Amino acid sequence: MRLRRSLASGITAAAAAALVTGGGVAGGVPTSDAAAVAAVVQRPHAAQPPTCSDPSGDGFPIGTRIRGGPATYEAGGGYRKWSVELANTTRGSCGNIHPVVVIVDKERELRARQVQLEFHDGTRWRPVAFERTDRDENVGVFDDGFPGFTVKAGRTLTVKVRLSFTSEARSERAVISAAVVQRRDDDGDWVGESEDYPFGIGMGDGGGDGSGDGGGATGTDSDESGGVGPEGRDVPDGDGGHERSDAGGFSYADELAATGPRALLGVSAVAGALFAGGWALVAGTRRLRGARRR
Repeated sequence: MRLRRSLASGITAAAAAALVTGGGVAGGVPTSDAAAVAAVVQRPHAAQPPTCSDPSGDGFPIGTRIRGGPATYEAGGGYRKWSVELANTTRGSCGNIHPVVVIVDKERELRARQVQLEFHDGTRWRPVAFERTDRDENVGVFDDGFPGFTVKAGRTLTVKVRLSFTSEARSERAVISAAVVQRRDDDGDWVGESEDYPFGIGMGDGGGDGSGDGGGATGTDSDESGGVGPEGRDVPDGDGGHERSDAGGFSYADELAATGPRALLGVSAVAGALFAGGWALVAGTRRLRGARRR
């Protein structure tokens, strides 16, 4: 499916700015499949990364999965580790890849300052700054000056993540989803999306202190940014890596159904976070994921 589309009429930098300033997106972005979110920002010219496209048209070019997260976090406790798998299902290399994490809690009380998340770029841990949207999502881009991951054709990159919450954070039920954006100069293409990872935040012994091997993205090919997945395995044929969580219960899509289409909501949240960081998202809203969840 070709994700990069021409700009819809009437969508300007002001519309994207509203995503950050609290103006929302519903009034400025049509809800048709042809709708797009874009912002015009001035950045120094940079070489364009290899295009990451999915010529088959059957799904996202980067299959995305969240692996290994705990069911419960202790508020004020140590880091708990998990990972984001990025599987390149195309025949070409995909560079400048940035995961974008979206966290939403059922109570809508979680604040960006209560989230402490870091990712490993293959060399060191980097912090992720979160922004809270007007729809009560907390969104963070894997950036911090990092140029992005590169995933070779047919390979899987595993990015290690560690997450904790401050002592005032509470949520009976919350979910994390990961979008994946390929940065292209002053904008970006939506190239991947995970299923939901459900969890809770509470008092008590949540365990975990961030201890472990301290490694970053795993793999054996040192020439890839962050390495590749175990044994550099080939990516099997599939639908772009969309995996349904086995935990059941609270679903991001179900919980947010009353606020509008899932795909449009995701685009608005991610676009707002990218715009706050000085770059924009160009991506059509999608019925693909919403249709699979019905």
